Amino acid sequence: MKKRLIYVIGALAVLAGCSDAETTGTATHFSADILSCTQQSDVGRCFREQLEPGQLPQRVYAVERDGNKSVIAFWPNNITALSALRSLGLSDQIDVYNVPVVTAAQAAGLANVEDGVVSIVNVPSPWYAPKVVINGRMRDAVPDYAAIPGLDFKYFTTSESGTLGGIYLWNSRASADAFYDADWHARIQNTYGQSADLQFYELAQINRGTAEVEQ
Repeated sequence: MKKRLIYVIGALAVLAGCSDAETTGTATHFSADILSCTQQSDVGRCFREQLEPGQLPQRVYAVERDGNKSVIAFWPNNITALSALRSLGLSDQIDVYNVPVVTAAQAAGLANVEDGVVSIVNVPSPWYAPKVVINGRMRDAVPDYAAIPGLDFKYFTTSESGTLGGIYLWNSRASADAFYDADWHARIQNTYGQSADLQFYELAQINRGTAEVEQ
């Protein structure tokens, strides 16, 4: 119990230390086992039943990897995320990301949620680059990512643990695999001196704030 308490205190401390001048949003990723209600068919209802309207995340993705269910939630700012996490009483380790930039959704969007794939990429942040420079480069890269075939969204991310990367929503695994090809991996290795931490998750559902679930 003491270890779990340390985990959640650390996560809340990260959120409290974030500045709105450095981020336009906050993303959290945690196991669905943490909250029993996130095991239900409509994950968004879990948040709507336990949070006030002003605490609701903008989007909730229910995802699965190797049989393990987890939840990715995007909040409009770190203050809202901090308030919501306290209300939910999370009692285990969660991943917290700053979200400086978000690409616009492609016009076509997801034809079928069940075909969707979420990828999370983390690479070490250059020690010599201040956050303002990193965030600026992310904003400059938005048009390039907005034009990638099959990419519905990219949430550019940074973390207090010294990583940068993104959370990507793809319309299919084939689209994701086409992007993360051998050239991409070689470019990451050459740029950062090590390979990226790349994880794929099957998309089960999307809940957009208080809207109805998409399955």
